[in-house]
Amino acid sequence: MISPHNTKALEIDPNYTDAWNNRGLVLYNLRRYKEDIEYYDKALEIIPKHANALANRDSALKLLGAEKNQGGREYSNKVSLDGIKLYLQTLYKI
Repeated sequence: MISPHNTKALEIDPNYTDAWNNRGLVLYNLRRYKEDIEYYDKALEIIPKHANALANRDSALKLLGAEKNQGGREYSNKVSLDGIKLYLQTLYKI
C-alpha cells in the first residue's frame, strides 16, 4: 500500500522524483512490475538520469522478461550499465 505521506509529498511537489520512485518500489515489492515501471518512468521524465529509478526500472523489466515497455521504447544493456554507474557514483560520490 502506498503511504499517505508519499501521496501528500506529491501533492506538495509533483516533481519529487524520490516519491515517484518509492511508489514504484511499493508495487515492485507486490510483484506488480508492469505498474511499477510507470512510476519509475515518471521519475525519469523529471530527472532522466535518476540512478535509483533507472536501476529499479531495469530490474522490473528483467523480471518481466520484457524487451520493450508499453510505449515501445527498447531498453538495451547500455541503459542498465548507465543506471548502475550513476547509482554507484551517487552512492560513493565519485
